[in-house]
Amino acid sequence: MAMCSFFELRDPTHAIAVVHRLTQRAALRARSYGLRVGAITLALGFINREKWSLSASFSETSDSLFLNKKNKSLWKKTIPRPSNPKSQCCSAQTRD
Repeated sequence: MAMCSFFELRDPTHAIAVVHRLTQRAALRARSYGLRVGAITLALGFINREKWSLSASFSETSDSLFLNKKNKSLWKKTIPRPSNPKSQCCSAQTRD
C-alpha cells in the first residue's frame, strides 16, 4: 500500500487494507512469542462516534492467511453503514 495521509484511509476500501496489514503484524508478533490466537475481534469507530464490532472464535492458530480470511468474513457479514453519509471509518483495530 502506498503511503497515504490518515484522512485518505477513512473509507472502507482503505480501512480493510489497514486491517489486513495489522492482522499480519499481530500474527507475526504472536509467532515470535510462540503464541497462538483463538479469537479475533474487528471493531470500527466512526467520526460521528457510532461504533461497530463483531468477533469470531476458532481453533488456535498463528497463520496470517487464516486470520485475514476470518477478518474478511467478519467485514462482509456486517459492513457498518453509518446513519450520517458523511461519516466514514476513522479507526480499525484487531485484537487477539
